[in-house]
Amino acid sequence: MKLPFKIWINIAEKLVVAMLFLFPIGCKDKEDIQPIEPKKITSGSFVGNVFNQEDRIITNQADWTKFIDDYNFFLDRFGDGEIVERNLDFSKNQVLVVFDALKGTTGYSIEFDSLIHTEDKVTASFIHHNPPNDISITESVTQSYYILKIPKFTKPLFSKHTTVSPWMYGELIFKGDLSGNENIPQQALVVSNNQDWTLLLNQMNSFYQNPNFPNNYPNANINFDQNLVIAVFDKVNGYCCGTIDITDILEDETAIRITVQYLLNGALAKVAQPIHVVKIPHTTKTIQFEYK
Repeated sequence: MKLPFKIWINIAEKLVVAMLFLFPIGCKDKEDIQPIEPKKITSGSFVGNVFNQEDRIITNQADWTKFIDDYNFFLDRFGDGEIVERNLDFSKNQVLVVFDALKGTTGYSIEFDSLIHTEDKVTASFIHHNPPNDISITESVTQSYYILKIPKFTKPLFSKHTTVSPWMYGELIFKGDLSGNENIPQQALVVSNNQDWTLLLNQMNSFYQNPNFPNNYPNANINFDQNLVIAVFDKVNGYCCGTIDITDILEDETAIRITVQYLLNGALAKVAQPIHVVKIPHTTKTIQFEYK
């Protein structure tokens, strides 16, 4: 028996309504579908108290609690205030801690820029600022920091550091002490090819004594079509734990000017040779070292 056309229309309308109930379209609350945004936990600058330059990813509450126990006193006393977010939901979040290189004056800062998503990773981008010309600065050992809460992704998290022209950012390869037995003279080097870089790495690794000195370097795989290595070596001292510091890299029309300072004096009676090694974008300009 054939049904009248109007009855078919009525049945079709009811089927459409039923499907909307079963498969809702566009009815989900916006807050349920929006991704969690990164959130600054704290940022600022240590003055007179310093730590190793690093990017540290914290993925669980136990490590976060230990970080707070280890650093909150210094953040409050020598930085810009203690961390108050002690308990985080690490099923949804992770924390990225950025400690910058040592500087010789106040006025430096770090700014979080953005999260960059690609097919295989997520990159947190930071911009490093040098002291503006219109502010009063004080000569002092300082170190900028930024602590960021980031959504937890299935893709690995990396960090990217840039600075504002005419300054250049030196990405850390290694900073610390050699034993003094590697027979590397006090010098400043520009390494521009893999052969020279391999020879230098082998010499740096030729004598293992200081437990803080690694046998390998996470950032030592250099594309010399895109980068150069800048390495500064202090003299061999009869004491440890002073520093040699690449504090500024300035590009002008004709040259790259690299400022080198000795910001911390050693005190322990142990032979050591401070070094600082970074990579910078490739350039054909003359590279000049200025010691302060």
